[in-house]
Amino acid sequence: MEETMKLRRVIIALCAISLLFACQNITIDDDGELKAPVYLTANASGTTVNLEWQIASGAISYSVYYKKNATGVSVTDFTDKKEGVLQNTTSITGLDSGYTYAFIVLAVGTGGTKSDPSPVATASISVNLPVPQFNKTAGAYPGTQWVGINNYADFPTGALIAYTTNGTDPNGISPTIQPNGSIEITTSCTRKVLAYVPGWNMSTYSTAEAAYTLVDVHTLCVEESATTIFRNTGNSVHSFSGTLPKVMYYDGTDYYSAGYGVPQNYLLIWKNGNQIASLNTTTTSSIQAITVSGSTVYVAGSLNNNAYYWTCSTGGGDITPNSLSNSGRSCVNAIYPVSGKIYLGGYEKNGTGAKQAYFWVRGSVTAAFPITANDENKDFEVTGIFSVDGTDVIMSGTYFSEGSTYAYAYTWDDADPDHPKIKELTTNPANTVGLAYSASGNIYVGGYEPVNNRSVVWQLTMPIDTSAVTLAHTYATFVLRSMTIDSFGNIFAAGMFNSGGAAFRFYINSTPYTIAATAASQPSIPSIFIKAK
Repeated sequence: MEETMKLRRVIIALCAISLLFACQNITIDDDGELKAPVYLTANASGTTVNLEWQIASGAISYSVYYKKNATGVSVTDFTDKKEGVLQNTTSITGLDSGYTYAFIVLAVGTGGTKSDPSPVATASISVNLPVPQFNKTAGAYPGTQWVGINNYADFPTGALIAYTTNGTDPNGISPTIQPNGSIEITTSCTRKVLAYVPGWNMSTYSTAEAAYTLVDVHTLCVEESATTIFRNTGNSVHSFSGTLPKVMYYDGTDYYSAGYGVPQNYLLIWKNGNQIASLNTTTTSSIQAITVSGSTVYVAGSLNNNAYYWTCSTGGGDITPNSLSNSGRSCVNAIYPVSGKIYLGGYEKNGTGAKQAYFWVRGSVTAAFPITANDENKDFEVTGIFSVDGTDVIMSGTYFSEGSTYAYAYTWDDADPDHPKIKELTTNPANTVGLAYSASGNIYVGGYEPVNNRSVVWQLTMPIDTSAVTLAHTYATFVLRSMTIDSFGNIFAAGMFNSGGAAFRFYINSTPYTIAATAASQPSIPSIFIKAK
């Protein structure tokens, strides 16, 4: 009885299968002689898939069933079919790009009987999406920027550009850029984009990325009639009238300026455009440099032709004068406080009026050292100063000889104070205006070559006396007055565009930005500072 029931169930199942295949115009040989094809392979080439399988015994033709955007297919669930295939190979053409197709093959025997289906084989119709091209190259830029995709028209209809700005990889749920649109970038970031078509196999996507350093650029621009602090490319932050700020320092939050009152025997210090300290010097002073370290403002220059520096609190109050020389022929051009020391560089004039470079140390150490170029004890001055570790000091300098000036760099260290290392930067007449030091160990010195009417940024490394000197940047018809560097090694150079007109300008590496046009005949930018956004 039990065996009879099992036989009935088998018969019912076979009848159901026969009825199902009859609805699909498919019959399968039930005598076991027509075998299903095996070893089916599917290989895509463009929008064509080439199929191949092992010859099935007893087959007089084959039927191919396939389904779009799937990993499986059956004789009851398929997109299309190809019948009457006489060989054990065939090609399915005109398939849609970006999708995966699933295939099965059935052997067809005498009388139209069909075998069981072969195992499923799949193939993806790939497409080479263009690589997204940003409309701004990677690099440093002033202020907020808008970044879009230049080649949106190259993508197929329905393509999306997903993006991230936090360094992670974008995916199908990331926000997207609208066609021909742009995304505002307000902080430094790595912008990553993913181009894809919804519904397409994600193996067809393309990607691109670019790192953007956004900075606030702050410049102190001195004109004949007024002095203005500009931010980025023309946004006036503070303007001074009736007084004459000469130098500016920006610590990322506050602006500190130093200069003269009227009359010029008043030394004034401003914070964010507001006067916080003043000192009646009773005689003419010259202001050349300012910096801030901790809660102290440092100003350097000369008083009655004697090298001086002054200090006051960042909160304002009394100004403390500090004399470095009473020769009546000296001045400080650069100051750098670090590790309890204050390094100052400038010059002392000798009896004939020729300048000799001088280097002073104050704070935990008190010392003064003359520095000579090419063993000539005349006409040389320090223009910029920096210390990497509080021991080795890097300086830029200008050497005057027979009506021409020449650019130099040199270093000094505590262990060997009497033998500074000297490096001539160029054989062309040139002066220097300052230096910058990168985290990678490169030294950059900026200056101007009058004979070529261009400004130059020279690059060298430690030890400078044996280092090669290369040109990092050149700026035609431009007079460099101030320079700095950011943590990524981008050079910021500011000064006057010198080509038939007067305009304030700064460069980020080699890209120029005009700050503001001016009618002044001799505009000056003695200070430029940057802060990453």
